[in-house]
Amino acid sequence: MAPTDAGSYDVSAAINDANYEGSANDVLVINSATTTATVTLGDLSQTYDGTAKQAAEYVGWGGGGLVTSVYADDKAFLKDAVLGIAPFHGRIVIGSEKVSGQSLPPGMALPQLVHGGPGRAGGGEELGGRRGMQLYMQRTALQGDRALLEAIAKG
Repeated sequence: MAPTDAGSYDVSAAINDANYEGSANDVLVINSATTTATVTLGDLSQTYDGTAKQAAEYVGWGGGGLVTSVYADDKAFLKDAVLGIAPFHGRIVIGSEKVSGQSLPPGMALPQLVHGGPGRAGGGEELGGRRGMQLYMQRTALQGDRALLEAIAKG
């Protein structure tokens, strides 16, 4: 089995074929992947450290929108990301490698969902009773794999 973790590995190879013969020994080095990325736009330069907290901070700078997507297989990251960006979006599509090829596009209109924050989707609703009070509260519709949604809800 091939190594996947960072480190140094002794490698031996031997070829014994009608046309080729030989062997070699060496060291395979796998370096740790970096978890930071730097984005530069003109005079502005920001380094993203790979955390959900910082992603939510950057999303907040943009003021939010109707819908966004978060794809990850790390349930703790997904939970932190969803809770951090929910105040800025009306709907969040949650995905993982398992569903990435099958999910609806994030911009797909889903009129059956009641969602939206200040200045976002929603509006035009009955304003009586409890429903009227809900218009003053932040609501976010979550869309994703059941296991991921349960991991977020269980906290």
